[in-house]
Amino acid sequence: MPRYIAGRLIAAFVVLWLVVSVTFFLMHAIPGGPYDRERKIPENVRANVEKRYHLDEPLWKQYGNYLGNLLRFDLGPSLKNEGRTVNDLIAEFFPRSALLGALAIVLALGVGVPAGVISALRRNRWQDHAVMFAAIVGVSVPSFILGTLLLYVFALKLRWLPAAGWGSWREMVMPAIALSSFVLAYIARLTRISLLDVLGEDYIRTARAKGLTRSRVVVFHALRNALIPLVTYLGPQIAAVFTGSFVVEHIFAIPGLGRFFVTSIYDRDYTVILGLAVFYAAFLLLMNLIVDLLYVLLDPRITLEKEKVAA
Repeated sequence: MPRYIAGRLIAAFVVLWLVVSVTFFLMHAIPGGPYDRERKIPENVRANVEKRYHLDEPLWKQYGNYLGNLLRFDLGPSLKNEGRTVNDLIAEFFPRSALLGALAIVLALGVGVPAGVISALRRNRWQDHAVMFAAIVGVSVPSFILGTLLLYVFALKLRWLPAAGWGSWREMVMPAIALSSFVLAYIARLTRISLLDVLGEDYIRTARAKGLTRSRVVVFHALRNALIPLVTYLGPQIAAVFTGSFVVEHIFAIPGLGRFFVTSIYDRDYTVILGLAVFYAAFLLLMNLIVDLLYVLLDPRITLEKEKVAA
């Protein structure tokens, strides 16, 4: 296990280097610079600003300097947010996006998994048709449509929830629902499909033949193996949801990290673009590593098979 983790960490560093390199050179290949939109800036002031941020240096030197700073976990200063570094932006705005993402994932799991189980156990009955219809709607309706509908009904008409803001639990309800809708629907469908496959296995029939109750067979035997595809899906999905959604955060005026993924590209804020790319890639690689470790807990045969092959 330690050797496997060490190998994954080495591979992660190689992937991060590739992400940084590709993003860096593609970013500078796009016409225009961070201050080209500022037409009122005199040329001498523009030159001083570019010199301050080393934008006047050769591209290879900027690349080397960025890699050196990155090794010290320094993502550099923001070119458009005066006096703020990329580290400051992530430290300030990421916790809000992560909290919203965590609420969305908890909601998606808390509703999606039971719905998928009910759908599988009631196959071809009205419960199955109702869950699958709701899942299709959840997958098909975009988050900005659902978010706007929630605002209209619960904020404008019924006035049960505040329309925007961040802080109290009442302000988190609608954004969490809007952000979790697609994930919830996909989890319900994936749980149903996986559980139906597992219920047809020989060891499930053996467990039933031993006299175990249906609920015990489902919970302690079938569902555990059926969750493996779900864990695979949740790894990258958690990384995507936790780092913020520009659409949902914009609709509900949430000061999260998601908006910087869009505004940094529009503003040509090189350091923010690179910093967010590195941060997202590192988070994604971490979640994939956690998923691989969870495989061992859900199905110990994965480790045993590797040991047999190695032997």
